[in-house]
This record gives sequence, C-alpha cells and structure tokens, in this order.
Amino acid sequence: MVAGACSLLGRRAPVLLYMGTFDPVHVGHIANLKAALAGVPEAKQVYVVPTSEHPSKQPIAYEHRVAMMRAALRDAGLPRGVKVVVVDDPRLARVSGAGFDTLSAMIHGKHPGAPVAIMTGADAFCTAAEGGLVRTALRWGYRYAVTPRAGYAIPERLPFGVKVMPESGGRESSTRARAELAAGRLPQDLTPSTLRYIVEHGLYGARRQP
Repeated sequence: MVAGACSLLGRRAPVLLYMGTFDPVHVGHIANLKAALAGVPEAKQVYVVPTSEHPSKQPIAYEHRVAMMRAALRDAGLPRGVKVVVVDDPRLARVSGAGFDTLSAMIHGKHPGAPVAIMTGADAFCTAAEGGLVRTALRWGYRYAVTPRAGYAIPERLPFGVKVMPESGGRESSTRARAELAAGRLPQDLTPSTLRYIVEHGLYGARRQP
C-alpha cells in the first residue's frame, strides 16, 4: 500500500463514523472497529450507525440491529478512554443525502473542527469508490479508515484522505450467519451477547428461548 494514503491527525482528535446494516452484527464488524482504533489511536469518539434504510436490502427491524450492536460492544474489549455511541435515531441513520446531512450536522455540532473519518471494510470501500461516493465524501472533507479484507484488493494508489489500517478483517459474513440461523445452527461468527439476543427474540428463524 502507498504509505501516503495520509495521516488522520489534525488539530483536533478525529471522530470515527461507522455505518452499516449490521444484519446481524458479527465479530468481523467488531474487528473492523478495533482495527480502526489501532490505526487511528488518537480517535477517542466513535459513532456507530445501523442504517434505518437501504436501497437494495430489507434488513431486520432497526431497533433490533441497534440492540444487537450494543450487545456486541459489551463483548468488544475496546481500548480505555474510547467512547462509542450507537445512534438510535432513525432520522440520523438514513443513507439518503438528507439523512446523511442530518447525521453530519449532529456530529460536527458536537465536535466542531474535528476531522471525521468514515470507517469501512475493503469490500464496502471498493463498492463506494466504484460508485463515486468516496470521491464525493473526500471532497466534502471526510476521510477514510479502511480495513483490508480477504478477497478485496485495495488500489495501490489511494487519494489523499484515505488511510489503510494496519490490521486485516476476516471472512465473516452476515449473509452466512442469517442462513445458518435459519437452518437451526448457531453461527460461530457472532459474539456471545449478539447470539443470546438473537435467540431470546427469535430473530432470523432462530428458535425463541426464554
């Protein structure tokens, strides 16, 4: 990788923004978060945003994905001093332009002058780059913290504002986890707290437990 993707250092500590459907949350999502915090150790504030809509997916109810993320974070073992806020307002969690503008205004209002780095895995980054979203976000002043992931090649030359994390993500898959739950199996890709929540609420076809 080109070392110059760039440093995310600024006059103020950067804020990390992690958006996704998280349907369900798996250990790879948490690994991405920990990789970003290792690669951007000056970041002490993270906003995790389970999206409330998606143009091509129909995820499980928004409130369940918020609860699963909170459950997964209890198992995460994040560094001391890092504050993670799981956004639970559907108006701030829309992937539309207006929704993202509202979320951005909230973050910049709470952290004026702080650079905002969008956390993403290599798979989502490559898709966003192909669609021109990365270029647009960089033009708006955002930065990217990208976690490598097996099977997805990050370009050797990256624009200023993109930093590749020193750790790699795994092969975990929400699609595979949903299929295993529907088949009556307990996926290995989920954290204990997430799996407990899913079973207790009978989500994804899992057998409901008291």
